[in-house]
Amino acid sequence: MMTSEPILNKRPTRIDRLMLPDHEYLKEEDYCYFFGEYTAQLGYENSQTNSLILNFKKSLDRPKDELKYKVSAISDTAKIFKNAIKFGKIDQMTFVPIPPSEAEGDSLYDDRIFQMLSQVNTQPPLDVRK
Repeated sequence: MMTSEPILNKRPTRIDRLMLPDHEYLKEEDYCYFFGEYTAQLGYENSQTNSLILNFKKSLDRPKDELKYKVSAISDTAKIFKNAIKFGKIDQMTFVPIPPSEAEGDSLYDDRIFQMLSQVNTQPPLDVRK
């Protein structure tokens, strides 16, 4: 059964000193935020966060009727991201998404992070570069 966590309107949580033992590569001076917790191996129905992440990562070789969930997850993630940065100094930021594992032109090329950032409507517009 899916838990009712209002992920689209959540404010980000910063990983703090108490959470650091769960994240061995982070240091106390690092700024790392998250919106929800993914629970491995429990699938889409475990939580809204699980559903969002699994749909966002859905491979492009899935049946076309399943990819509508990926499109929706990209849009929802853009809304979450916009909510998180609306008070930041976005005119001083440049976003460079991590490159996908496949080369542009490959049928499995998945630029979902670039797509998500491109959907974040802010003023001024985000500076997004490949």
